[in-house]
Amino acid sequence: MNRSLVLGILLLALLGAGCITSGGTDDGTIGIIVSIPPYVEWAERVGGAYVSVTPVVPAGASPHTYEITPGQMVTISDAAMWIKNGVGLEHWADKIVSANKSLVIVDISEGVDLIPLYDDADDGHGGVGAYDAHIWLSLTVAQDGVYRIADALMTLDPAHADEYAANRDAYLAELEALDATITARLESMQGSHFLVFHPAWSYFARDYGLVQLSIEKDGKEPGPEHMRSIIDQARDLGITVVFIEPQYSPDDARTIATAIGGSVVALNPLSEDYLAGMDAAADALSEGLA
Repeated sequence: MNRSLVLGILLLALLGAGCITSGGTDDGTIGIIVSIPPYVEWAERVGGAYVSVTPVVPAGASPHTYEITPGQMVTISDAAMWIKNGVGLEHWADKIVSANKSLVIVDISEGVDLIPLYDDADDGHGGVGAYDAHIWLSLTVAQDGVYRIADALMTLDPAHADEYAANRDAYLAELEALDATITARLESMQGSHFLVFHPAWSYFARDYGLVQLSIEKDGKEPGPEHMRSIIDQARDLGITVVFIEPQYSPDDARTIATAIGGSVVALNPLSEDYLAGMDAAADALSEGLA
């Protein structure tokens, strides 16, 4: 059953029984689980005081390797909504669906123009890993995702629909303003290359005309041949900064930074403070490319 039909059925039930004011939380708010920390801000800014938001993957953990704990299953089973990333990021998705079959699922990846991880990626139906899952690092995707979250909340809780719409519009204005600021900040650097350990910034790079190079290859740490190739390429392009994530070991990045006479700079793609995190990332990239 698709999500639109599920939401429609829920709306009919709500009209007959009154609005939903509880998603299993003790304080009467709508319980929302989100796959990763960046979606916490999206849900809280739209839902305001009427929602309680919990990330499945905690701050500092990698969604690629994280496993749901038994202690999280209670929160999952009591939630009313799941904000899902999609694109194969949630290898534990079946556990969530099994624990709570009544969840309203908002899939952020729906309608996104996905970026292939490999040259031979298929049409999207070939399974986990064919496409880059880091879609939240596009402010354009964020704006569409916020609309989806607001629509779902207005269906779950129509009594507060006007407030959700107002919250949505206020947050969208901030997202649009930041997008314009970053566009202006990076405009003169279009076509520039930047070097990362884990290739998380493909959608950000596409939005602002940058080219991402990755030390990690095919989801694995680089072998000697790839390390030499990256070092040579970085030297040829004049790259002097290697960007790393706090979720990964910096050892290979430091080796390459030393070889090119450069430095290592941290970029966090999983900040729960989404607007601040995206602004900080743009700052770090603009300084590293200058």
